Amino acid sequence: MPEPVQRLGIRQVGEKIVLTLTRPASRTDDAPLGPDAVLEMLMSAREPSPRRPAEIEQDPAITWRIPVSEWDAYAQGRRIEVGLSLARIAQELKLQGGGEALRSRRLSFIAIVGEGGRRRRSEPSEVQTLIVCAPPPAPAAVAAKVVEEGILVSWSGTPPFRIYRQQEGEPRPDAPLNETPITGASYLDASAVLGTRYRYQVRSVAGSDAGCESGDSSEALVTRLDTFAPAAPEGLAAVAEGDSILLFWRPNREPDLRGYRVFRAEGLDATLTLLTPEDLTATSYTDRAVVAGMVYVYAVTARDGASPPNESPLSETATERMEPPR
Repeated sequence: MPEPVQRLGIRQVGEKIVLTLTRPASRTDDAPLGPDAVLEMLMSAREPSPRRPAEIEQDPAITWRIPVSEWDAYAQGRRIEVGLSLARIAQELKLQGGGEALRSRRLSFIAIVGEGGRRRRSEPSEVQTLIVCAPPPAPAAVAAKVVEEGILVSWSGTPPFRIYRQQEGEPRPDAPLNETPITGASYLDASAVLGTRYRYQVRSVAGSDAGCESGDSSEALVTRLDTFAPAAPEGLAAVAEGDSILLFWRPNREPDLRGYRVFRAEGLDATLTLLTPEDLTATSYTDRAVVAGMVYVYAVTARDGASPPNESPLSETATERMEPPR
């Protein structure tokens, strides 16, 4: 027989009931499912709600059947996600008034995988029950912008909210970014990976009913790019030691710091030019290419690990004169 359905979940999203489950793949003997496999989703609207799967299996109000040849159309990675229209459910139940006729009704679902007609059927999933709610309106004006700490998503609407993030090329997420709904109208996604493109959507949650969400908001698309330069290094000092000039400065604290570059001018009125083409990882540098009697002016910049790297403004300058030997 086919393996039982795993991880059947149910929630309301706007005017749809959304069922999710792990995509069935095998039989109880570990052989793959055959080409005639069918996913059946069975619903009961009876009161009191059925507690045992057999009660729904023996007398379902509605049955939806999806042959294995169509599973890809519902696939989100290893998950199958099916949206069931409340208006269609009401029509099947012969209720007047569309989806609104189902408000406060309790609907119960199970899922079964069959093969060979009704000869081989999996054990039914556990019963999942949901009370149909009046969903809040979807949030509006969703926007996403890159900030130094991550991606800041903002919107307007009726709280509380859940935020959903989809990486480009990846399945639609089943779980929100925020485990607990939030009441504010913005969210900082500090886990966004540099160089990755994301799409964000926000849903309102119906008060304390965590299983009832609004429909999806419009999408906000953004790629997290690092365009934020480190701060200019501080505390630069220059000290003549023998026939060299020693430079040192305080370390920067940016987590993505790659290194420092030193600039030098020969004379107070000369232009600063790059002295160290390669990034320095230390916070000191010894300039041995100096001439006695010359006044040198130095400045330092910091660079991060972005590609191309972002470079800080020049630090404050430090001046030192190489005295002639006595």
